[in-house]
Amino acid sequence: MIGIALILTAVFVPVAFIPGLTGRMYQQFALTIAISVLLSAFSALSLSPALSAMLLRPAKPARGPIGAFFAGFNKVFDASTNAYIRGAAMLVRKSFVTIALVVVVVAGAGFFGSKLPAGSSRTRTRAFSAST
Repeated sequence: MIGIALILTAVFVPVAFIPGLTGRMYQQFALTIAISVLLSAFSALSLSPALSAMLLRPAKPARGPIGAFFAGFNKVFDASTNAYIRGAAMLVRKSFVTIALVVVVVAGAGFFGSKLPAGSSRTRTRAFSAST
């Protein structure tokens, strides 16, 4: 990770010193990329392990109204996750139905897209810019 960040920085920093018009155009781009790579490397090496340590710590069960809210939320979330998994498994098992559904949606999008007036948004934009 450190090597990649240093190599990318070493590639983009010299681009900022290209003379002439081309150099002026690339200067801000090169420095932005170099600084963002360094900040990303710092974040990956320092903040991510600390966040992982916090998230992987055993959870203490919450009590009171917050605990009841989280228990209800987890119950609904688990039910919706299980329903999604069952639906996805059914769509995989019945791939013909899935493909037919995709074809119907694409055909419907094409049909309704062809019924829309083509120049309406451009006309509105032209009228708006003429009024300002």
